[in-house]
Amino acid sequence: TVVLYDLTNTYFEGQALGNPQATFGRSKEKRHDCPLVTLGLVLDGHGFPLYSRIFAGNASEPTTLEDMISGLGNRLSGEPPMVVLDAGIATEANVVWLTANDYRYVVVSRQRDKETPTLAEGAIRIKGDADNRIIAKRVDYPETGEVKWYCHSTAWGETEAGIHNRFGQ
Repeated sequence: TVVLYDLTNTYFEGQALGNPQATFGRSKEKRHDCPLVTLGLVLDGHGFPLYSRIFAGNASEPTTLEDMISGLGNRLSGEPPMVVLDAGIATEANVVWLTANDYRYVVVSRQRDKETPTLAEGAIRIKGDADNRIIAKRVDYPETGEVKWYCHSTAWGETEAGIHNRFGQ
């Protein structure tokens, strides 16, 4: 069983005085002038909603994971599901919690590898057009049972270099 978990937020025009969860926070729509609520949603592997919850607009996304996955209760049968998260929720503390509670997981990490993977080192080409070459390398960690894929995109590398140069200027 696979479950996907993510959050978004939405804003209210006006003061939203009737909603105690409507608070100012980091708006994904850049509406910092409006109160927000945060919406958490767990989907099954087919994209159907299993569980949802409304959080305060200033809720810290990583702190919602345990509550949401525990909230699934008896909606799933059998072994614990594989949980898929984005990098905003996949903090070290959340990965430790998932592991301690026997959840398998797939997460995106922004952690940098020491070196960019190369085809000569066993990486595979995912995409190879003229504008963007994407390569990935699988690394197994038997001591923890983890598998990591290190990926590199030439287009993203150029974008990062441009950002760095503009910042330096």
